[in-house]
Amino acid sequence: MSEADRPRHEALIIISRVSVRPGRREEFRALIPQLCRAAEDEPGTLVFSFQHERENPDDYWLVEMYRNAEAHVLHRRNSVDPVRAQLEDLFVTWPHRRYCVPIAAKGFGPPVT
Repeated sequence: MSEADRPRHEALIIISRVSVRPGRREEFRALIPQLCRAAEDEPGTLVFSFQHERENPDDYWLVEMYRNAEAHVLHRRNSVDPVRAQLEDLFVTWPHRRYCVPIAAKGFGPPVT
């Protein structure tokens, strides 16, 4: 597919895993509502969901879905950048991310193009 034939706006799903430093879990959990509230004001942020592992409550998974890559950039500027220093201090390492393109799903709706 040539660049001209490629869809200009493609939905983007990001699945991230992050480990919080031992003893810092409550500090991280206190930031989650702030991040979620900021995402509520972003029309291009379709899904923004935190989960922690049952077996290891210091390991979190974040599932994000954006209308397109531009919406993701906007989200980073609005939601993540204001608390980036706090997050970096709480994480063992910066999140391990997987960038995905939706194919089919229940609950996410059809891929947005």
